[in-house]
This record gives sequence, C-alpha cells and structure tokens, in this order.
Amino acid sequence: MGRGAAAAIVASLLVCGVALQDGVGLEGQRGMAAAGADDCAKQRPWLTPGLSAGQQVALLMSCMSLKEKIGQMLVTSSRTVDDGEITALRQGAYFYGGTTGFDYKDGNWPKKWLRKSAKKQKEAVCGTRLGIPLIIATDRTALIQSATAFLHNIGVGAICAGKAGEALKGCAEIAREIGEAVAKDARAQLYQPTICVSTDVRWGRTYECFGSSAELVSALSVMIEGIQSAGLAATAKHYVGDGSAQWGTSDVVPGKVGIDRGNALAATLNKPLTPYVAAINEHGAMSVMTSYSSVGSVKMHENGYLLSNVLRKACPLPPILENWFTPTRATCSMKETVDMSVAIGKVQDLAFCGYVTTDYDAIADDRGTPRQQMRNAIVAGNDMLMVPKPDQAAATLATVTKLVCRDGAAAERCDSACIPAARINEAVHNILMTKAQLGLLQAPWPLEAATCGFPAKIYDVERVGTSDNEQNKETKKLAILAAEKSQVLLKNVEGTLPLDKDRVKTVLLLGTAANNVGRQCGGWTINWQGDQAFRQDGTTVKGALQGMGLNIVTKVKDAVRAARADGASSVVALVVASEPPYTEFKGDELSPTLPKKDKGAIKFACKSAFPWRCVVVVAAGRPLDIPQVLANTAVDAFVHTWLPGSEGGHAIVNKLFALEQSESRTWDYEGRMPVPWPVTISDGPGLPHLFEYSYGCSTLETSSSGGIDCDVSNLAVANTKRRRALL
Repeated sequence: MGRGAAAAIVASLLVCGVALQDGVGLEGQRGMAAAGADDCAKQRPWLTPGLSAGQQVALLMSCMSLKEKIGQMLVTSSRTVDDGEITALRQGAYFYGGTTGFDYKDGNWPKKWLRKSAKKQKEAVCGTRLGIPLIIATDRTALIQSATAFLHNIGVGAICAGKAGEALKGCAEIAREIGEAVAKDARAQLYQPTICVSTDVRWGRTYECFGSSAELVSALSVMIEGIQSAGLAATAKHYVGDGSAQWGTSDVVPGKVGIDRGNALAATLNKPLTPYVAAINEHGAMSVMTSYSSVGSVKMHENGYLLSNVLRKACPLPPILENWFTPTRATCSMKETVDMSVAIGKVQDLAFCGYVTTDYDAIADDRGTPRQQMRNAIVAGNDMLMVPKPDQAAATLATVTKLVCRDGAAAERCDSACIPAARINEAVHNILMTKAQLGLLQAPWPLEAATCGFPAKIYDVERVGTSDNEQNKETKKLAILAAEKSQVLLKNVEGTLPLDKDRVKTVLLLGTAANNVGRQCGGWTINWQGDQAFRQDGTTVKGALQGMGLNIVTKVKDAVRAARADGASSVVALVVASEPPYTEFKGDELSPTLPKKDKGAIKFACKSAFPWRCVVVVAAGRPLDIPQVLANTAVDAFVHTWLPGSEGGHAIVNKLFALEQSESRTWDYEGRMPVPWPVTISDGPGLPHLFEYSYGCSTLETSSSGGIDCDVSNLAVANTKRRRALL
C-alpha cells in the first residue's frame, strides 16, 4: 500500500466521521463510505506507519463485517483446528493447551511449534480478506519438549512467604525474572500467571497458586511485568475465586466429591480479588481469563457484575452494559443473586481495559442451551470464547451471528435472548487494541519470510532447550537458583544437613522422584496431566549426585557393604518421594498423600538399625497427609521441595551438600511454607496446623512447629545417642 493512498483513505475517513482517537468508534461503525469496503480491504489503512493503537483499531473496525468481528472473538486449539479452518473462521487467537496435538513419538520440539505457528499465522494474514493476525498463546512453556521447566508457582511463593513490605517487594523480583525468562522461551502470549489465593490444599490446583496470603500473591503478580517486558501479553487468571471454592461444591465430575470449579462464598470475595488490584492496576495485565468456578452460585463466565462492573470499574471506557448488572443481580440468567457489595467494597477499584477470555470450553457447562450459554457469557463481559473441540468454532460463529439483536428494544434488556451489536463491537475493540499495543497488527509473528505485505518476524528458537547459548544458560541458572530458594526444611536432627561432601561417598538412593524429571515438574509439563516418560530434558537428583562422583546404590546390602568399607559416616540414605503428576480436578483429593512405593522406601531405608543418616525429600505441589513419615524417628532430615522443575535435581543436591555457594546464594534453607500444613488435611482448612504459614527451619537457629523442632527433633531424640556412637 502506498503512503499516498493510505493518507487519502485516512483523510476520507475523517471526512466521513470515523473517529481516529484512542478508545472511540465502538458503536455504529458505518463502513468505508468514501473508499468502499473492497478498497478498504485492499488498501488496509490501519497499516499506515505512525498511527496510534486506537487509530489502527478504529480504521480496521470500520472495514469489518459482523462475521469478521465475531470471528475475532474465537480462540481455537492447536489440537483440533484443521488446515484452512482459520481462513474460514477469521478467528482472533490460536492456542497450545495442555494437549498440544503434536506426535510425541517424533518429539515435541520448539522448531515444530514454530513451524506450525508460522503456518497458522500465514493462513490468517494471507487467507482472510483483512489479514488480521492471530494472537498465538500457550498455557505453559514447559509443554515444549527441551524447554526449561521452572518450578511451579507454589515454589515461588515459598521463596517469599513470611516477608512483608520492602523485603517482600525485593524478594518478588525473582518472580519478575522468571516471567521474563519464560516469555523469552515461549514467544507466545502466556496464559499465566495464576494469581489465585489458595485456601484448601485438597484442591488439585494448589500448586498453581503462589500461596495462601493475599499480600504474598499480590507481590508475586509482578511476574506479569516480566512476561510483558518481552513484548508479550500476560494473562491474570482465573478471575475470580477459584482458590476460595468450597470442598464438595464441584460439579465437574458427576458423582465425585471435589473442589475444582466449585463455588466460592460471595462474602469472602475480597481476599481473592485483592491480588488483581496489583496484577492490573500496578503491573498492567493485558488480558484476564475467567474462572470455571462460581461465586455465590453464579458461574463466573456469566457473572456480569464481576466481569464488567467490578473488573472495569476504573477503566476510562466504562462497560457498554454496566447498567444491566448490580451487586444483587450479577447475571442475566437469574433475577436475583447473593449480594456481593460488602466484600467488593473492601477492595480498591480495578482498572482493567484489556480483553477477557473464557477458559477451555467453559461455555459448555451443561447449564442451559448452547445459545443461552454463548449469549450469557458474551453479555457478561467475556470478549473471547475458547472453543477447542472439533467443529465447535464454526458452530459458535454461526450461533453468535444469529444471536445479535435485530430489535432495538431487545438490545436494551438484560432478560432478552439476543446480544447487542454494541457489545460485539466492544469485545472486538478490546481484542484488537491488545493486538495493536503488542505491535501484531502491523508486524505479526511468527512469519519465516516477508508474507502478504508483512515483514518477516521470527525468533531464534535455538535458545530454547539444550542448545549451547547464553540465553539458555542463563535461563537454567535462574531455574536452579529459584528451585534452591524454594525448598523448605522441616526437620534437621543434630545438624544432619548439610551433608559433608568430603565424607559422604555412597548414597542409598530411593524414591519415585530420585531419577524422574516428570515427577520433579508435575502437571502442565509436556502434557496436561504431566509426563513421566522422560520426554522433558532436565537433571534428576541421581544425575546431580553422579555429577559429584558419588557411588549410587539402591540396595541396602550394598549400602552396608560400603559402610563397612569406608565407615558409617560415608553413607547416607536419601529418599526422594513425590506425588504423581496431576492437574485441575484430577488432583482433587480428600487426603492427598505419598504413593505406597515411597512410603515403603522410607520405611525400608530409614530404620534405626541402620548406622547411616536418613534424609527424605518430598516433591509435591502441596502439603501431604504423611504422619507416619514425619513421625519416623529414623528420619533425620525432611525437606519439602515443592515441584522444583526440570533443573530440580541440581537444586536439591546443591542444598543437601552446600554446593554452589556465593554472595547471592547460601546453602542454608531459605524457603518458608507458602500455605499452612493442616494436622489432618481431610478436615479441610482451619486449625490446628502442623506447620503454620511462613514456617521453615533455618539450620542456623532453632525453631519449632507442631511438636517438631528443626535442629533437635523430639521425634528423634530416642535415636540420637545410638547414632552418635555409631557415627
């Protein structure tokens, strides 16, 4: 497009009254009166250099048909979208979810992601009338094989739990660094971070939260700034109340009692809302994902009061339909709902102006017909609908198109069955503004070569994974450092830790996570439910110990032989136990615990008859119901390492043996409990606690909780004299 032609079109639009200022032109866009719709599509005036984001969007929207607008409101899945479907749908976004659609037998490598993304982006910019680029997104970088899998959010919370004020702010910088590193690897919009406040560790998404303190979660939402510093959009999720849902209110699996996607009390909504003030008002989250859960028995994707009136209250552009919703009528599908005003009044006004997307297939929850679900979700304030199933996007496009109000009177009523055209325009404006602010409208990525008038824009994916480059090295260093800092020492009898690297020669190594990267990483790694097939690169505890030149044995008789040859103090038993990977509702457990294999390994290796010290390290996304393990007097040290990620082996061993010390890192265990550890987990949240929030042992000073002393455990006193004599 020549600059002269573009300037002429801009001038003609001004004459015809098409607004070019930021944030206008939401209603009644009349089309290209001077140049004509076809000329508009050919000339593409929104590509004129120097236009603001608002000007680009106003020009583009003036060219769009109704179906093109609704197409922008669709998010399809890499697993199900067919070749050519993007051209037909003119969709707004494309995402790689937990099940990516790649053939894992051939490898789920970064180059494959890049090629597939470039192909889909080319379809969007070359195969559609207006060439509007896609937002390409992913749930987590760790879904990519060979990418560095960082520790889950619960571990980040453990780094900073218990700190306050400036100390907490300073500590939270590591979350910003992690966000930036992950974004540089992903090079896609990240549906991260999860800024839930965890209240019940029986929930299968506990490890996705930073912790149980709203202050802690608020501080760590600075991760958003790190992600967006790399030129990508971060997504604050899941808005709102998912971490506050009550046990037994989940309806996701018929007949199964659970908590995921359950109901949160409206009266306590201020706690889960608080971190969104920081995420949005301070750190500028560009998108928000709606929660599956309910608040006051109103499904969040239908909760217009929370999605429109509350979320956008301080945005300079007020929601189009804000007068439809009140604290006691939160949705168009119900005449009256639980009053939310008291809890909302305790929270600072939110100023969100970006776009809102539903979660995976959230509009298909068996409540009402598909028409009702789509209508209620859109008028409530969801701008994009995630439609991941085969043929679901085409059906949604057709249905929403038919739902747009043709009757002016119906468009004014919450209880009508149609969607006001103004609400469609508002949604598309929110989506396109985000694309313009990211630079996507004028320079989409990834494009491997100059394509259909757009310049080539691609990133070097060789920095992801095992390749030898500085970016990859720095990412792995940060992953190790974060995993080191997150570990919480809960028991350390008579200075068992740190282990003496000069004396220990043999390690009796047992446990499900001793040589399994998948167990270190947990869910959302390679696959939705995690992966234990050794497809994710990384370093296990066994690998790190072998790197030290230690003798690794898995049989007691070999350990006994080594103790006789080199002395009892030359041998240590190390059990690295773990929960099996899980995500979402599949992880809901009334009494989460270790598998029998790990409990057996601890009993096997940690016996008072054996002369060696015994250390237990647990990799899990939450506290566990393991009283027998904690009470085992032959366990000399106990460490909760959360889900430390693909480099967790290095981090665990570095701490155990006081390796890699420097001014910026100490061997001392710095992690603190980001959530309380109940005495009886099956009883749910509430007292008594075995370990309080922010509890953790320091090997430099004695502290205690729930009858367990860090350095002189009253659970192990009976063994100390005999051990001292043996060692």
